Amino acid sequence: MVSPKTTHPSTDMSLPDVYPRRTRPAIRPLDVPPLRGPQVRQLTEAQRVFEAAFPPIRASDSDSLVLNWDEIERQYLDLVAPWDLQNAMFRIREARRMAALESPEKTFRWLLVLAQSCPGLDAEEPPSGTGKYLPMP
Repeated sequence: MVSPKTTHPSTDMSLPDVYPRRTRPAIRPLDVPPLRGPQVRQLTEAQRVFEAAFPPIRASDSDSLVLNWDEIERQYLDLVAPWDLQNAMFRIREARRMAALESPEKTFRWLLVLAQSCPGLDAEEPPSGTGKYLPMP
């Protein structure tokens, strides 16, 4: 029997050929407050600075990757630790709202930062009161 995660034979014949699909809790609607005037001005200025540092690169249509926000959100939320799901939902939906004022490249950069900063599936929940995990208000 070959292990599903490696190409090496498994030493435990009782292991299944395929790992079962993880079940995830249903995601309830989460309202992200609308952007206010000062936030819009700050994002617009940040976008201007970003574009000055990273001018747009001309690309052919064949180089484009097309994803919609529902797909991005689904994949992001599937990768976070279950105990951090509420926080992750807020962060990704806030990024979605801010993306209306940013270039695709800057939005992608922010998504990379979010992915790097979220606790992964295997992360243990820190004990409360340690200061290692502060929930979003």
